[in-house]
Amino acid sequence: MSRQDEEVPASLEGLVKPHIESFDYFLDQGIQEVIQHLQPAEIYHAPTRTTVSLWLEDVFVGKPVIEDNGRDTRAVESRMFPRECREAGSTYYAPIFGTICLKIGNGDVERQEKRLGRMPIMVRSSRCHLRTLTREGLVEKGEESTEFGGYFICNGIERVVRLLILPKKNYCMALRRSANSKRGPSYSTLAASMRCVRSDTTSVTVRLHYLTDGRANLAFSLRKREYFIPAALLLKALVDTTDREIYDKIVGASEASGAPSSDEVFSAERAELMLAE
Repeated sequence: MSRQDEEVPASLEGLVKPHIESFDYFLDQGIQEVIQHLQPAEIYHAPTRTTVSLWLEDVFVGKPVIEDNGRDTRAVESRMFPRECREAGSTYYAPIFGTICLKIGNGDVERQEKRLGRMPIMVRSSRCHLRTLTREGLVEKGEESTEFGGYFICNGIERVVRLLILPKKNYCMALRRSANSKRGPSYSTLAASMRCVRSDTTSVTVRLHYLTDGRANLAFSLRKREYFIPAALLLKALVDTTDREIYDKIVGASEASGAPSSDEVFSAERAELMLAE
C-alpha cells in the first residue's frame, strides 16, 4: 500500500483545516496567553496586615482517557477513542491540569499541580488519539477510513462549532456609511475602522471619524459605553511631543519634497485644524 493510500485525502482534510488549526493553537499557545493576562486574586487579611495572592501557571490539556473511579493522571492508563463515546452517549473529553501558585505576604511562592477539570476535545486535533493513525488504523478503531475530524462529540452527538467571520485583525479599513453621519452634528459619512487584537485574542474595535469641519474624532467602547475623543488630544496624551512634531509626522515629509499637491495641502490644513482644537 502506497503512502497516499495510507493517509486521509488532503482534499478532505482541507475542509476542516481551519477548525483543527484554530483548536490546536488554543491548546498549545492560546490558553497560555489567556493565563498570562489573568491578574492574581488577592485577599487582604486585616488582623495580620497580610496579603494572600493566588494565580495560575502552566495550564496543560491532556488526552482523552477512560477514568477509573473519577481519578486519572497524565500518564495514559487506557486511551479513549471517539467511537466509544458515540456508542456510550458520553463526551470525548480530556483532563485539564494547572499549577496553582500561592504567596503569603513576602514569603516564598508555593506551587502545586492540580486537576482543574476537563474539556471536550476536537476529533483529529493534536490531543486526539486518531491524529496519527493511517486509514487502516482508523478502520481498526471503528472509524471511517476517510475520517477527517474537525468536530466534537458531546453526550454521544457529533457537534460542529461554526467559525465566525470577523474583520481582519490590526488592519485599517476606510468606510463610507450613512450611519456615521448620525453620530453627531458635524460627523460625515467617512470613517476608518480597525479591530485591535492582543496576543490573547481579546479585541476592541476603534473608529476614526472624519468631521465636516476638518477635524477627526476617535471612537471606542468601554464597558458597553461609547466614547469620542479628538484625535489630536489623544496623540498628545499618548506621546510626550509638541504640536510641531505631530504636524511634521503628518505632513512634514510631503512638504520637504517640493511643491505640495492638492491632497497634501488638504492634509496640512486638516492637521492644523486638529492641533488648534
